[in-house]
Amino acid sequence: LYQRGDVIVCVYVDDLAAAGPQAQVQELWDSLRKEWDLRETGTCTEFLGIRVSYQPHQHGTEVMLDMEDYCREIGRTYDEHFPEHKTVPRYVPMTQEQEAKLATQDSKPASVPQKRVMKLVGQVLWVTRCARAEIAYAASRLASGISRWGSEQQEALAQLVGYLVRTADVAMHLIPPDPQ
Repeated sequence: LYQRGDVIVCVYVDDLAAAGPQAQVQELWDSLRKEWDLRETGTCTEFLGIRVSYQPHQHGTEVMLDMEDYCREIGRTYDEHFPEHKTVPRYVPMTQEQEAKLATQDSKPASVPQKRVMKLVGQVLWVTRCARAEIAYAASRLASGISRWGSEQQEALAQLVGYLVRTADVAMHLIPPDPQ
């Protein structure tokens, strides 16, 4: 992230997004266009797998961020890596006992190739970071257990993926504050 005046710029490898007052954003694009060939400089509708949409709000513009396609892709990846589970299981909240087992070192090892687990946990962490803050705790618990992966962690991953698939259309809403 970089700030230039009232414009916030987000750069990731070769992707660039800018937000701020329209005149200042246009000035930024114009100055960048002098140095580089920019493909698209219109209103941001997608950035790094995050769909961006807008709607009027009484105090400005409400911005919605969602990763519906990416959440569904996580479900497909899960099904591909674990074909014995024909479909992603239904989400059921963990009990305190299950959560305690998740944190223990003596979990029974699951016969799961580590790379498959790492890919899925990485995808879950990306969704969490970008648009699904409500799963942050569950995602962090999974990530912290990756080196001692067992059947309890596998079950927790299945439940979390099931939750993401079934709530794929959930979006983060950024609402401008009341100026008063």
